[in-house]
Amino acid sequence: MPGEGHWGRSAKWQTRLLRWTVLGIGWTLYLFCRGCVIGQMKYDPARGQMIIRARGLLAKRIALLIKLAVLLSDYFGAFYILGAILPLLPEIDDHKRNGRRIFESLVTLVGMVLAYWNIGLLLYWLSSLRYNRSIVRVVNEVIRLHALIDRCFGPLLVAELHILVVFVAELHMTVLHLFNCLRIEMFLFLYNIVLLEVFFCAYMAYQMLLLSWLSSFSLFLHRYRLQGTSARGQRTKLLRLFRLYARVSNGHQAIMQLWLPVASMLFSSIVIMVVDCATIVNCILFKHNLDMRQKWDEIFSHLGACLSPLLRMLLLGLCNDSLTRLENLLSLQLLGTDLGHHQLEGDYRKDSEQEGFVRHLRNLQICFDLQTRAQPIRNHIMSVNQICGCPFFLDFFFCTLINSFSCVQYVLSLGPQSENFQGFFSS
Repeated sequence: MPGEGHWGRSAKWQTRLLRWTVLGIGWTLYLFCRGCVIGQMKYDPARGQMIIRARGLLAKRIALLIKLAVLLSDYFGAFYILGAILPLLPEIDDHKRNGRRIFESLVTLVGMVLAYWNIGLLLYWLSSLRYNRSIVRVVNEVIRLHALIDRCFGPLLVAELHILVVFVAELHMTVLHLFNCLRIEMFLFLYNIVLLEVFFCAYMAYQMLLLSWLSSFSLFLHRYRLQGTSARGQRTKLLRLFRLYARVSNGHQAIMQLWLPVASMLFSSIVIMVVDCATIVNCILFKHNLDMRQKWDEIFSHLGACLSPLLRMLLLGLCNDSLTRLENLLSLQLLGTDLGHHQLEGDYRKDSEQEGFVRHLRNLQICFDLQTRAQPIRNHIMSVNQICGCPFFLDFFFCTLINSFSCVQYVLSLGPQSENFQGFFSS
């Protein structure tokens, strides 16, 4: 049939896209961490999994010297901190200008403190043997699960293509932000962005695999109901689906324990994001003395810092809503499968093997219902009680927008001399 051939070509293309995307992200992050001497993880080709391998003393010392040299290039941000503290000291000045400088100084101090805090925590986790072992354990479990699911229910496809498109846009905005930090020599913020992006990209690669696994389960259940329940191989796959889903759910909980402390850092960029967003709004609406080229130049210099945090939140929200939809679909499909077996239970009583299969299937169905209620597969942020879905992203977006307009309103109220209010973040 033409439809089946077309589906086969589409499935092959989406399978390759998923494989290239995940492998590209994984190997890029792995080579970056190994090349920059970050962490103690190493890939063992013979075992096909990650292992703990301590770095040599010479390599660690050389890497430490290079990292210190990068941070010393801007004196650990000492000039920025002094520039932020000095306006807070008593001075004889116009009260409007003093208010503007205090506002800039407070924003600078908060941004610097958050950057130092994030870098310290991320470097501590990456150098911690306990944290590295946890990462190796969950990465190996993801590799094993992917191989099992691909062998039993493959080929695995890109479940949500629009998520991949948004992820590519987020990478472009992050690169734009990095280039802007390099251009104005903000190396401390550059280091913070790179480390945070390493964790975020690794989590997004896992999210793409997770969505492909659940989509593959759903596709199998759809075919199972269409093809009937008489094939023994299909019944074996159905029982295996419950076991694999339990492993996926338990593995997700372990990954969330590692991800939650990092996810809370995504909020730390809201300070800089609000200032950059306010700068863009001020440039578009109120800077009439600039021509179009100058306006676009100023907008692009702040666009990356403004959009990249928003796109990260949007990605988490889109992934969470897709996970919710797929998990609800799985519950409905498994319920329909159970009801179908229940209708044929009278016929199964003639066959002891099929009767045992129905009984075992019903027990697994009960376990599945309990597991989906006790530990649903969701994307949490800040705490296990805070789910990051699209409604949360909308709240985050409008909160950012309101704060940005408030900054613009505050600076405009200080008078014409406060036209350029981004202070330390100015290019």
